[in-house]
Amino acid sequence: MNKKTISLLVAFAFACNAFAVDVAEIVKQLDSNDYKARMVAREELKNAMATASSPGTDPTELVSLQGEVINYLGSFQPQSTRLWMIRMLELFGNEDAAEPLNRLLNDSDDTVNDAARKALGAIPGSQATKYLEAALSSAPIDQKSEYINALVYRGDEASAKTIAVWLTSKDESLAIQAAQGLGKLGTVEAIPLLLSTSKTATPAAKIVMEGALLDIGVDADTAYQLAGTGANASIRAGAFAELTKQDSVRAMKALSAIRNDPAFLGRPAILREAMAIGPEAMQLSLVSDLPNMTFEDQVVILGAISDYSLTQFEPQVIALLAGASGNLQKAVISTLGVIGGDQSYDPIYQAYLASPSDKNITYAFASLKAPSTDAQLLETVKSGDVSGQVAALKILQLRNTPGVMELTNQFASPDNDDQLRQTAFKSMEKIGNVESARIMLSLIENNDPLTRQIQGSLKKLSVRLEEPDYLWEEIYSPALENAEDDKTRENIIIILDGVAGKESLNYVKGLIADDSSSLRPIALRSLQRWPNIDAGQIWFGMMTADGVSDSDFATAQKGLKRVLTSSSVKGPEDQRVKLAAEVIQNDSSSTEFKETILSGFKKPKWNQKKHIKKHFQPLLEDQEIAVTVQSIIDKC
Repeated sequence: MNKKTISLLVAFAFACNAFAVDVAEIVKQLDSNDYKARMVAREELKNAMATASSPGTDPTELVSLQGEVINYLGSFQPQSTRLWMIRMLELFGNEDAAEPLNRLLNDSDDTVNDAARKALGAIPGSQATKYLEAALSSAPIDQKSEYINALVYRGDEASAKTIAVWLTSKDESLAIQAAQGLGKLGTVEAIPLLLSTSKTATPAAKIVMEGALLDIGVDADTAYQLAGTGANASIRAGAFAELTKQDSVRAMKALSAIRNDPAFLGRPAILREAMAIGPEAMQLSLVSDLPNMTFEDQVVILGAISDYSLTQFEPQVIALLAGASGNLQKAVISTLGVIGGDQSYDPIYQAYLASPSDKNITYAFASLKAPSTDAQLLETVKSGDVSGQVAALKILQLRNTPGVMELTNQFASPDNDDQLRQTAFKSMEKIGNVESARIMLSLIENNDPLTRQIQGSLKKLSVRLEEPDYLWEEIYSPALENAEDDKTRENIIIILDGVAGKESLNYVKGLIADDSSSLRPIALRSLQRWPNIDAGQIWFGMMTADGVSDSDFATAQKGLKRVLTSSSVKGPEDQRVKLAAEVIQNDSSSTEFKETILSGFKKPKWNQKKHIKKHFQPLLEDQEIAVTVQSIIDKC
C-alpha cells in the first residue's frame, strides 16, 4: 500500500472520529467533580456538534448525534447536564429538535424551560415558531414577554399576528413588549393595529407604539399625523424627519405651523431635524430668519449648523455676529470656529482683539480653516516690517499654523530684533518642541541679553513637553556639564524645577549635600519650587542631619511645610502622608511645627483617608497633638 493511500485512510478515520464521540461517557464527565474534566467534556461535545452541522457534512451525522443529545434532556439528568444539552441544540440543532424542546417548556425546573424557550428561538424550521406561538397564547402573563422576545429573535414576520394580539393587553408591560416586538419585526401589516391601539393606550405604551410605527416605516399621512400629535418630542421629530423624506413640500407647511407655535412639543428637535436632513430651501428658510428668532431657536439652529458642518451658511452666521452679544455671541463664535473659513477670519480676529483672554473666542480663532489668510500671514512673518512680523507671528502661533514652529525657532536667533525674539520666546511656550528647548538653553549658555525672559519661557516649555527625564539627559545635563562657569550653571539650575525628574533631583540633591559648593544656594532655591513630593525626602534629610545649622533647619522646615500642605505639589498621597508622619514623629519637630503639618490634613482628601488611618495611628501617642490627630482620623 503506497504512502498516499495510507494518508487518505488516516484522514478518513480522523473525519469519522469527529462524530464517533461517546455521548454516554461525555454525560458522565459533565457531572464530574473535576472542573477540568467537565470543561473538556463540554468542548468535546461542542466540537462534535459543530463538525456534524458544518456545510458539506452528511446530514445523517447531525441527526444521529442530535438524537443522542436529546436522550439526555430528561429530568433524570442533573440540571447542568440538561442545560448543556439544550445549549447544544440551540447552537447546532435542526428542526427535529423542536418537539423535544417544546416538551421542556412545561418542565418543573424554571431554568430548564427558560433555556428551552431560548433554544426554540434559535433553531430553524417553522415548527419551532408554531410551538412558541402556542406557548405565548397559553403562558402566564408574567412569562408572555419572554415568548415574544423569542419570536422576535426568530425574525419570522408571520409571528406578527400572534404578537399583535397582546397590544390591547391590560398589562401595560406586556402591551409595551408587544409593541417593541412588532417594531423590531418591521411588519407593515401591524401598522393599522398599532395606530388604532395607540389612541387608547397608556402614556408609556403610547410612546412605545408610536416608536414602533416609526421603526416599521410609515407613509406620509401617518408621519404628518405623528409629527403633530406624537406622544413626545422624539416621536414628533422622528415623524417629521420621515415626512421630510417622503413629502418635503408638506413638511415645509408643517414646519411653518410649528414655528408659529412657540409652545409646540418637540419644537427644538424638529428645527434641528429640518437643518439636518431638510432640503436646501427648508434649511435656508430657517437660516435666513436667524436674526428674528428667539435666542432659544437661534441656539438650536446654530448648533445644527455646527454639528452637521453646514459650511454653506457661513455668510449668514457671520452676519448674525455683528449685532450679537453675551451668550448669542458665544454661540455664533463657537459655530464659526467649526464651519468658518477665510471669510470668518477678520470678524473672529476682531473679537479676539477685543477679548484676548476669552477662551471661547481663542479656541474658535485657532480652529478656523483659513488657508489663504494663513498663507498671507506666513509671508508677512517672513518679509514684513518688525511690527507686522510680531503681529503675524502671534496670530500664527495661536492658530499653530503648519510651518510656524520652524519660523519661531529661527526668530530666536540674536540676529533678529529683540521685540521679534521676545514674541518668538512667548510662542515657544505654547507651540515649541525639543529643538526649541535646545535653542533657548544654548542662548542661556551664551549669556544672551534676554536670558531672564528666555529662562521663563524655557521653563514653561519644559513643563508643557512633559518629558523631564528625556530633557535632562539630552539637553540640561550636557549644558550644565559643558558650561564655562558657575554663573552660567546658576542660570540653568534656577529653572531645573521645570524638568522635575529623578536624575535632575539627584543633581540638585548632590549640590545641596556639598556645603562648600558655590552652587548650593541656587540649588536650594530651585528645590524650594520643586513641583513634586520627591523633594520632601531631601528636605527631611537636611532637617535631621547631624550638626544642621539654624539657617538650614529653618529652610528645610519651610520646604517640608510646602511639600506636605500645598496642593501645587503633586505626588502619591501615600508618600505624602507617610512623610508627614515621619516628620511629626521626629524629635527635632516642635509642637508648633507638628500642628502646622497636621493643618494640611484637617480636611482629608478621598485618596488620603486610608493612608491616614494607616500612618497616623502612632501619632496618637504624642499627647501634645493627640486631639488634633484623632479629629483627622475620625474624618477618615
